[in-house]
Amino acid sequence: ADACKALYRGTLQQLHDNQRLRHDTSRTDGEYLKTLAGESTPHRPYQLLIGTHERLTFGRAIASSETFQRCRRAYEEITKK
Repeated sequence: ADACKALYRGTLQQLHDNQRLRHDTSRTDGEYLKTLAGESTPHRPYQLLIGTHERLTFGRAIASSETFQRCRRAYEEITKK
């Protein structure tokens, strides 16, 4: 779970550094997704990371190695852009 959350935080930092989306601690995961949905670039990897973060943090999801691998692949896809 911690590794997935770290990838989530790295994604938010990258969005902030690239000036695509300002990181704001008061912004919810839903607000991040809504903002990204308005962009022309595909946002599926973002959906996966943000949704996973939300389920791990606020839901009852349990992180497995498969969960981490999906998050890692999504993060790698994001960082290739």
